[in-house]
Amino acid sequence: MPHQVRRRAAGTASGMRNIRKAHRLAVLREIYAAGAATRRDLAARAGVSVATASNIVAELIRGGVVRETSYEDSDGGRPRGRITVDARRGALVGVEVRAASIHIDVYDVALEPRTQRIVPATSRRDLAHAVSAAVAQAGIDTGRVIGVGIAAPAGLHGVWVDPAVLRAPVHVAEPAAAAALAELWLGPSRHATNLVSVTLADGAGATVMVGGAPLATTGGWGHTTVVLDGRPCWCGRHGCAEAYLGAPGILRSVRELAAGSRLARDTPDATVRELHRAMRDGDPAAAAVIEATGRYLGIGVARLVSVIDPDAVTLNGWVVGALGRWLVPAAREEVTRRRWPSNVRIEASLVPRNAVTAGVAAAALQAGWVVDVAPSRR
Repeated sequence: MPHQVRRRAAGTASGMRNIRKAHRLAVLREIYAAGAATRRDLAARAGVSVATASNIVAELIRGGVVRETSYEDSDGGRPRGRITVDARRGALVGVEVRAASIHIDVYDVALEPRTQRIVPATSRRDLAHAVSAAVAQAGIDTGRVIGVGIAAPAGLHGVWVDPAVLRAPVHVAEPAAAAALAELWLGPSRHATNLVSVTLADGAGATVMVGGAPLATTGGWGHTTVVLDGRPCWCGRHGCAEAYLGAPGILRSVRELAAGSRLARDTPDATVRELHRAMRDGDPAAAAVIEATGRYLGIGVARLVSVIDPDAVTLNGWVVGALGRWLVPAAREEVTRRRWPSNVRIEASLVPRNAVTAGVAAAALQAGWVVDVAPSRR
């Protein structure tokens, strides 16, 4: 066979494998979204033929990924089996590494939380044993851990996990990418044509999703300018979104705008918690910080909207979990003031758990046994 023909054939085979993986992933996501669904329903929702959906379901059943749990009438024909995720198959672990602490969430295979463990940031260099302790706390044998996902900011060093200790594949992702994946697996906007997921945590990042798939993780969005000639950022520039919207930036805003108040604490995460308490109490100093932070967030979001024109913008991350009740309306107001399209929805994430740990657990699941349908580990 001529070299060009062999190369073309190899490319065609690779393309077909990618299509099959994409179809498999689409069907599985719909199973997660529905909880339980027939093959016909899955085909319609995933945009594949009934035959393709049936073949994928059969493959997933053989791999121990899903199972038939019930049947429904089919207008006189054979009863239709309802397919659901086999949550008994094992466990997934999502880890969010923050500057001051590490959050370890253990999930069953249906991405339902089993237990959470929070350990000091000093455990970063021995993370494998912290994960093992969290798995044991959930009453799960470490041999049944199918995958471990770790989300750590790009500037945070010293994170190391020896896969041999956990006996499971380890997947690493940026927090923004992990949170966006949680939106795809668990969020109500998963079918949006264009979606932007913005994550505020120890830093700030954004991920663009087109047609239900991540297009790009724009960690660089955290280094777009929201204040001309503003405060210095760790990247060496001035006025970056991350210098105002990440938890350390919010601490700096507190020191600038509410000097003399009791809002500023020793660490950024403690300061965010104090801001939450003060806003509930109607503290005017806290309101001034939130108003300014919401304005900076609105400026950054407006720039994303002007370029991408998404159907929706979801805001997530632990800072949004603490302050989103006040930040989101302030950001919306700024976007509206700048006259960007009014039909763009800007809302806090509705993922019903830690979006970063759930997303990075889903990333581990997607990168390994889901895509390749590994043999059942019962």
